[in-house]
Amino acid sequence: MAKKGKASTTYKFTAKLTQFEGAFTDYVLLIPEAIAAQLPAGRQRATGHINDFPFALAIHHRKNGKRFFMASKSTCRQAK
Repeated sequence: MAKKGKASTTYKFTAKLTQFEGAFTDYVLLIPEAIAAQLPAGRQRATGHINDFPFALAIHHRKNGKRFFMASKSTCRQAK
């Protein structure tokens, strides 16, 4: 995952798509807490790959501090 902005930092991690009960999506890709703690506050966008499928998504956050990418049905299908 490469963070877009003035200075670009690359983070690598492995995660599984996790079922999520939310209003807009069924699955999310959770960002590990060690990486999430290094990210700046506010809205962020990132680019990366899920199983070699490229993506450019916003990093979302919950009140409990968890950060994640929302995975659309299309993203899930293409990332298989």
